[in-house]
Amino acid sequence: MDKSNSAPEVLDFATVLASSLHDMKNSLCIFLGMLDEVVEETSDEDPRYGRMVKLRYEGQRIGNDMMQLLGIYRSSQARFSPNIAEVDVTEFLMEQMQVHQLMLEHKQIAAEVVCDSGLVWFFDREMVAGILTNVINNAYKYARGRLRIIGQERDGGLVLSIADDGPGYPPHMLADGREGLPPVDFQNGSTGLGLYFARLVAGLHKNRDKAGHIAITNDGIDSGGCFSVWLP
Repeated sequence: MDKSNSAPEVLDFATVLASSLHDMKNSLCIFLGMLDEVVEETSDEDPRYGRMVKLRYEGQRIGNDMMQLLGIYRSSQARFSPNIAEVDVTEFLMEQMQVHQLMLEHKQIAAEVVCDSGLVWFFDREMVAGILTNVINNAYKYARGRLRIIGQERDGGLVLSIADDGPGYPPHMLADGREGLPPVDFQNGSTGLGLYFARLVAGLHKNRDKAGHIAITNDGIDSGGCFSVWLP
């Protein structure tokens, strides 16, 4: 039978896109690793240093967006579930701050970790790190000079918060933190992807009849923004 005239195989675009994102994310990780080496070898007095830090910040944002898109796709395929493990919360939060230390110092943002002593919890380290990376990137953009990463046990769960001294979240963001899908704002480049991903990941963390959730307030430093995720 002549198969030359048979219909071409139909590709599942979502699957192809997810596979491509995975490959691009791996390449970006290699690029950022090499960029880190160059930054370490460059004096902060070099006029190119600031551009390198900015480039790293934007690269981190792209990588985090890719990771979130992959997570949302896998969730739609019922293949996105948390890998729960015991985590030393203070150590975890210090690691998150260290990842962003270079760009925070360049913008002269004083960052600190405040955590309950000896706090240990069970959650998916990589998923929650993805949430915090997105929030810290956002805080870097708006903070005036201070950033606080907080870990505490409250209401029978673990609360991780990022507080800054910026202008705070707009009213529609405060509402979206509680329910519904975030609006897309193409003028300001906001797709609401980070907020959707944070809500998704928090909700996947469950213990008996309780599920994780997020909260967005303007109770940060000097009435700045404060993003919190509660995990059971």
